[in-house]
Amino acid sequence: MAIYHLSVKIIGRSSGRSAVAAAAYRSGECITNEWDGVTHDFRKKNWIEFTEILLPDHAPENFKDRKTLWNAVEAAEKSKSAQLAREFELALPKELPYERQVELIEKFVKEELVSKGMCVDLAIHNPPKTNDRHQPIDAYGKVTHDIEKMQFLNPHAHVMCTMRTLGPDGKWEAKSQAEYLCRRGQEEQAMISQEYAAKKESGWKKQYQYQTEHKKKIWLTAEEGSELGLKRLSKQPKTTPYGRKNPMIEFWNSEERVPEWRKAWEQAVNESLEKIDSEERVDSRSYEDQNKELLPTVHLGVAAVNMEKCADRLEQEGVPLQLIKRSDAGNMNREVQGYNRVLANVKKEVQALVTIAEGVKNHICSIFRRMKNQADVNETQQRLLLNQKNELDQELIGLYGQVQYYEMETDRIQKKMEIVKKKKDLLKEQLQSFNHILHPRRSSDLTKQMEQANQEQDDLTAYLERIQKDSGLVTKEALDTVKNQASKLKTEQEELSEKLDYLSLEQKNLIAEYRNGYDMLPDDLKEIIHPELNQKSLKEESEVAEKHRGR
Repeated sequence: MAIYHLSVKIIGRSSGRSAVAAAAYRSGECITNEWDGVTHDFRKKNWIEFTEILLPDHAPENFKDRKTLWNAVEAAEKSKSAQLAREFELALPKELPYERQVELIEKFVKEELVSKGMCVDLAIHNPPKTNDRHQPIDAYGKVTHDIEKMQFLNPHAHVMCTMRTLGPDGKWEAKSQAEYLCRRGQEEQAMISQEYAAKKESGWKKQYQYQTEHKKKIWLTAEEGSELGLKRLSKQPKTTPYGRKNPMIEFWNSEERVPEWRKAWEQAVNESLEKIDSEERVDSRSYEDQNKELLPTVHLGVAAVNMEKCADRLEQEGVPLQLIKRSDAGNMNREVQGYNRVLANVKKEVQALVTIAEGVKNHICSIFRRMKNQADVNETQQRLLLNQKNELDQELIGLYGQVQYYEMETDRIQKKMEIVKKKKDLLKEQLQSFNHILHPRRSSDLTKQMEQANQEQDDLTAYLERIQKDSGLVTKEALDTVKNQASKLKTEQEELSEKLDYLSLEQKNLIAEYRNGYDMLPDDLKEIIHPELNQKSLKEESEVAEKHRGR
């Protein structure tokens, strides 16, 4: 996997180091340091894959020569504690091919360093993994001279940068200038020599150290010292402690630069990995800043690394483990790595449990959603059945009303017709029982009554026929057909009522089951299943179901 590493160090004389020696080692060249006359020959150094010097536009062309560049750096510094160069050490992703690694480091150096005015000496190293005797070893820890079996696990770049800026004329600029604390009256102001020369005529004076009669040291201008007749202790005027720093160098050396460089390198590496469609990514932040619970390992120094390599070799040679001594730092790192592995495994198991829990949660949600959907379907079916039942009720009412009206009217007319028939029979007997000649008037009255009875019988017959015609029940068969139709509708009505009762009971039980289960769920799951659902709506749904069942 891709690892992140970017470290920044200063190469300085105070630690006994030389910029020429560092450049010779990193490039595998032989260079003589003209400052102290020491020759540094590293031409036998192997595994140097790439070297290059990159310069800003205004740098002298001869700085392309490594010897010229770093001897110029050494010559520009006079102090025995001078800072000579800034060195970056950067891990290159193994996932990138060689050409991509070169492209990556060149792009980073040009954008972040050269563009800011630094002269840069770049070298890429890719040494194989070795034992404590500097012998290449294979994946099994055995010494090998076969390059195919060697392990090239640490491709990295060394980037040396100059610490001084170059002026437009291509010459080194000062890292800082003496800053004099000048005084005018009671006012004190810091000035470099050019500023002092411009303001000298305005009454600004340098201050020098004088000694009073009581051996006390004070700072006065030359005129004040002469007036008081005091002795000057030094020819050096009063200055600020470190002078006025070169603004560009101060920018390079500011605390914000290293975090910015680290972030820029992270982005550059990740962009390169993305270009080759690799899923690997690096992060410049610490585990703590990433909110990770992993523990960082400690840095192994040269002695600890050699001790660990020696222990690995002895273990490979079969020396008993109790006789092998390992470094304390290495033991600590192994404990940290073991803890991190356990933590990673625990997190995987937790993630697996979370995945299972998520699946269970989704399953529970789907069950409740299905129950809710079924309740909605049931309610829709109840409404449809109720509508059908209402339509049947209306149709039955119409049919029953039609039959009942017909039968009632027919029965009433027939009864009237029987009365009329009896009346006619009586009148007929009376007409036959007396002499019409002797009783003409009586005969005329009976004849009129008979005619009225006949007319009434005709009217009743006509009314009965009209009723039969209007109702469509002209024959007995038609009446039986309507009665059978009404009987069938009555049966359908009873079946619909049974279905409604069954659905109402099922709906009531379903809502009760839904409500009981829903009450036991945590609030966040309730929001997922049915955000707008509450006890009131459940109660209303239950009442609706009961109301439908009652109908």
